[in-house]
Amino acid sequence: EINYTLHTWSTYDGSKECLDLYDEIRKTLDGKSLAIDDGSVLCFVEGGPIMLDPDGASYHGVVRIILNQRN
Repeated sequence: EINYTLHTWSTYDGSKECLDLYDEIRKTLDGKSLAIDDGSVLCFVEGGPIMLDPDGASYHGVVRIILNQRN
């Protein structure tokens, strides 16, 4: 199992753009089989928190991607 964390930022007023990005990532990758050199991996996407960034003007979203090797 391999885990990746993607970070998104938005200066839009509120978390809508981060949620939209998460939705696009989920639609593109979640449940999909991805080919790799020696086989394939199954991809799962988990939404994480969306929080106000320390700059006070941006929202910071976290998306976790989990890859499980398929035989």
